[in-house]
Amino acid sequence: MNNRIETKVSITAQGTCLTRTISYYEKDSNYKNDDFIAPIMVHSFLNLMVKNDFSRKLLKKCFFKATGNYEYLIA
Repeated sequence: MNNRIETKVSITAQGTCLTRTISYYEKDSNYKNDDFIAPIMVHSFLNLMVKNDFSRKLLKKCFFKATGNYEYLIA
C-alpha cells in the first residue's frame, strides 16, 4: 500500500479556488459568494488582479469561454 502524500497542488483545485475568488469580489449579488478563504489561498498576484473590475472581467473572458461555465463552477 502506498501512503505517499502529494506535494503538488492540483490544477483543478487552483482553478476552483480562483473561480471562487473571482466570485467573492463580484459586485452583482447573484454571482457573489461569501467564501473569504479562497482569496487567501490564491497567489497574491492573482488576488490583486481579481480585485480590479477590469482585470476580473478579462480573467472571466479568458478562462470561462464556454457559456455558463463560470456560473456552473460558482454554484
